[in-house]
Amino acid sequence: MQFSPSQDQQMVLDALRAVASGQLRPAAAHIDAAGQWSAALDQHLRELGAYGLLASEAAGGLGLDAVAAVQCFEVLGAAEAGTAQALVEHGVALLALQQGAESAEVSKQIKQLAEGKRRVCLSAWDGSAHLDEQVLLTCAGLGEDGWRLGGEKPWVLGAKGADELLLLASTDHGPAWFLVDLKLAQRHGVGEQLGLRGAAAARLVFEEAQAELVAAGPAAAALTELVQAWAGLLTAAVAIGVARAALEAASKYVQQREQFGKPIAALQPVQWHIANAATQLEAALLLVHKAAWNLARGAKGVEGGAWRLAKVRATEAAMAVADSAIQVHGGYGYTKDFPVERCYRDAQVLALIHGGASALKVQAARLLAA
Repeated sequence: MQFSPSQDQQMVLDALRAVASGQLRPAAAHIDAAGQWSAALDQHLRELGAYGLLASEAAGGLGLDAVAAVQCFEVLGAAEAGTAQALVEHGVALLALQQGAESAEVSKQIKQLAEGKRRVCLSAWDGSAHLDEQVLLTCAGLGEDGWRLGGEKPWVLGAKGADELLLLASTDHGPAWFLVDLKLAQRHGVGEQLGLRGAAAARLVFEEAQAELVAAGPAAAALTELVQAWAGLLTAAVAIGVARAALEAASKYVQQREQFGKPIAALQPVQWHIANAATQLEAALLLVHKAAWNLARGAKGVEGGAWRLAKVRATEAAMAVADSAIQVHGGYGYTKDFPVERCYRDAQVLALIHGGASALKVQAARLLAA
């Protein structure tokens, strides 16, 4: 297994770290409060190529493989998880459009999306009350003037600031993927979100909205698998970033905070908090990178589905590490004066999206027992 980036990929990572530390991290508290990032930061992200990380070079993107992409989203997630997750939704939607576009109209839009001139968000299944049920609240019908959408998507990350939506909708012949201009949707708020506020989520309602077919039939099923794998894996990468940010904040704080005449880093219970957190982070990191390596080489079956366990482990690690970071901060950890509070909230939401732990464990078990 090879996790080291190539020379070109390392240049992308270095540039991404510079923007993440110089512009994104200092703005994280403001992004969390406002629920969106600034036009200036958006310009930095466009110039960097952050919107085209997964797009092919022919489409104007950087064409990163899964291993390099995971490392990029770890860096972004450590700086501001909501922004990172919105870029995950955009990147996976763009990757899916490249794989599944059946019309020239859709193909023409890919370059603009890769350059960040327009933004796209993503919505597949709409959730259910049972692991064996998959629900779609949006349906599509074919008329004389093309496909029309009706229904709603109740919670779409990135939808507040996006121009397009790639969505899975039901048809008379089964689920199919469509691309729709969000000028044709009614956007509604989703309330005050616990975490990932920078991802700018919205509820979308469609009434006879015209849409472009992207994939149907077996092609739609294959595209759904691709979307689930990439979205789950990159969400795991964002969770790794959140865990790393929480551990770094805690490690810094325990060297500054003094009790009994010395830094609390000298106290064994505090040392155990830090060591246990580091152990959980490193274990999750290796599992995520291995799953990325499997995906990059086109592995199938149990190995191809390793992203499920990676996502479970990464989000559980993010929650545990953020909790430990709050503990070593004491009462200060529960205030917005320190970033570990935001890490904890972001980790909770990351654990729910693109497959909760229970569902992913059941799916992984079914692959193992097949």
